[in-house]
Amino acid sequence: MKTSRTIQILVGSVSTAALVCGLGFPLTASAEETPELQLQSVIVTARKRSESLQDVPASVQAFGDEEIQRLNITKFEDYARFAPSVSFNTQGPGQTKLVIRGVAESSGSRSGQSSAGIYLDDQPITSNAQTPDVRIVDVERIEVLSGPQGTLYGASSQSGTLKIITNKPDASGVSGSAEATVKSMDEGGGSYDLQGVANLPVVEDKLAVRLVGFYGEESGYVDNVPGTTPGGTVSNAAIANEDVDKIKTFGSRAAARYEIDANWSATASYAFQTSDADGLSDYDPLIGDLQTVKFYDESRKDEWNQAALSVEGDLGFADLIVTASHFRRDIDSISDNTAYMQFLSAKAVADPAYYAFYDFGPDPIGFYDFQLKERRSALETRLSSNDEASRWNWIIGAFYEKIEGDTLAGAHIKDYELSPSFASVAAYVDAPTDIYFYQKVGYDQDQVALFGEVSYKLTDQLTGTVGARYFDANNDQSIYTEIPQGLPVEDSVSPAPENGFTPKLSLAWQPSEDMLVYTTYSQGFRLGGANRDKPGLAVPKQYDADKLTNFEVGLKSSFADKRVTFNAAAFLMSWDDFQLEVRNPDPATFFFVTANVGQAEIKGVEAQLDALVTEHLQVGLAGTLLSAELSEPSDFLGAPKGARLPVTPEEKFSLYADYRIPAEALGGDFHLRGDYSYTGDSVNNVDPAAAQSLDAYSLANFQVGFETGDWSVNLFLNNAFDERGVTYISPSEFKNSLNVVRPREIGLTLSKSF
Repeated sequence: MKTSRTIQILVGSVSTAALVCGLGFPLTASAEETPELQLQSVIVTARKRSESLQDVPASVQAFGDEEIQRLNITKFEDYARFAPSVSFNTQGPGQTKLVIRGVAESSGSRSGQSSAGIYLDDQPITSNAQTPDVRIVDVERIEVLSGPQGTLYGASSQSGTLKIITNKPDASGVSGSAEATVKSMDEGGGSYDLQGVANLPVVEDKLAVRLVGFYGEESGYVDNVPGTTPGGTVSNAAIANEDVDKIKTFGSRAAARYEIDANWSATASYAFQTSDADGLSDYDPLIGDLQTVKFYDESRKDEWNQAALSVEGDLGFADLIVTASHFRRDIDSISDNTAYMQFLSAKAVADPAYYAFYDFGPDPIGFYDFQLKERRSALETRLSSNDEASRWNWIIGAFYEKIEGDTLAGAHIKDYELSPSFASVAAYVDAPTDIYFYQKVGYDQDQVALFGEVSYKLTDQLTGTVGARYFDANNDQSIYTEIPQGLPVEDSVSPAPENGFTPKLSLAWQPSEDMLVYTTYSQGFRLGGANRDKPGLAVPKQYDADKLTNFEVGLKSSFADKRVTFNAAAFLMSWDDFQLEVRNPDPATFFFVTANVGQAEIKGVEAQLDALVTEHLQVGLAGTLLSAELSEPSDFLGAPKGARLPVTPEEKFSLYADYRIPAEALGGDFHLRGDYSYTGDSVNNVDPAAAQSLDAYSLANFQVGFETGDWSVNLFLNNAFDERGVTYISPSEFKNSLNVVRPREIGLTLSKSF
């Protein structure tokens, strides 16, 4: 059945392309037709050199600056729904697990490593289940590179890469923009957003600066309703409130670019962003729609900044690019932990021989305090050929990255010092405490890599490419634990050195400038690591890197004098010895470990069609069909062959129509736009016995606006049918909690450019 669905989407997509070409307009333009009537060409840097999207023999989707404006994109979720290969779990901004082509082992563990990478310009800023939600303001382009990118991008891009490329200063003239947005929703209140951009030449054609600033407040939509604990002794009346998950986001960027001479330039930039949430957006559907009962005020503050420098030069025989960057991120969050305290206390009553320490009293409440500090430094140097007449095309480079970070976690319980749990250890601690669990985790990772790709035109139409990357890495982790605070129970350091090699082979056939067919063999990897050496450890202390092997065939094509593009790819990937964080198998212990647990196979097809039907009407369709499941039974997990991998739906598609209406009497154009996306059902656990299902959902957005000269106004309706699309379900057995997309929201944007 899955094979037949793959055939259906291929046949359907090709048929749609043919229908648009054949019925909407002729395949070739007549002499009277305007030659400029064609889809805008998109330049990408997926292969770390500038080239047309249609000339890249790989599955790449790009959102240019105009499309970003038309789609009303401001954050990750806005563009992820239009990228066929991208799926995600999210609990809110900065709490997102990015998945490309279904390569996901869990639905949201903070530990471990992401299988998909995210880059801000030339620096990887990847974080598992906590992907930074870069505000999309003054962004030149967003690129989605599907499939392993192990050659040019390395360990953080096992299954693909998402790149956010910002606009750079331009010394040729003054330009800028200002924009204001207001929004409202029935389930919450009002929201607003302000942003501005200024590009200022300092020395004409030599030196320019570019300044960007933004500030926004989004209303919450989850109500903390009055309630009591299961024992009925504690009420939350003092903190019960409506719309508790309000969030403020603000930040800025500053960049300077100096054109040293005709062959050399340097760009320096600094960016920062802060997201400050008054509460969290999860709720309990058993209590009510968008309602929860919590006993502590929750909050989450996420701050990051990046400083970067790049130097570009023409050496004559090749182009040289050197980039250096430093990224730092601080997170501080507080979340209600009462459900877990109640769960553990019930366990203590039911099984006092094993759970006696977790007897926190008859009706405990508590909260969880989590802090993260992370610092990343990266340096990359690369040389790329620049002789367009040569049959050879090559790029070589070296990469260095250092990541240092630590997390602090504390589980607080009200009146813990009065509980049987504290009484059992009081003789071993110096003073009373309300923290029954305290842990500090540190990590220090160094990585050095050499990489390169060489392409050769075997004929005028056939090009072969060979690529490789060698890496050498060391990933040290330290864990210090006190249970309760004041009683050390663990102090361990786990070094994990590793090195490896990833290859790539590709063959591209281009019979005309409007068609490209390619086939690719590539690999991606995630670094291995080490578990702490605790008594009862029932898995190997060292877990190995897991490897993703990809076989892919794809098509890039244009029709009707470039008024239609149709791109598609079919792929088969094997994921060997994939890593997963699990509870240590020894039932006499209670801690978590990482292990290589199984084999998976992922196969699918993705396609995208865009058509300029008339001078004023553009339509598009993108979709994917995917099967991601265990290819062998996993004895470790007790999961059978065919068990689905989590997070990713088997079907996902989106479509849009954009219509422009000239209004000469008003000196401008009206525009109408509608878009629709469908996300199929998914699961949140690879083990079918524990997996919960996330239902399929659809989202529809509508816009109407007017543009005249430098001014534009846009009225929009997001989530028009007020869907409760589930983006995350807590896998915890003690907590009935989920997150959904933002409810229906209407808004108005006014913008001015200069």
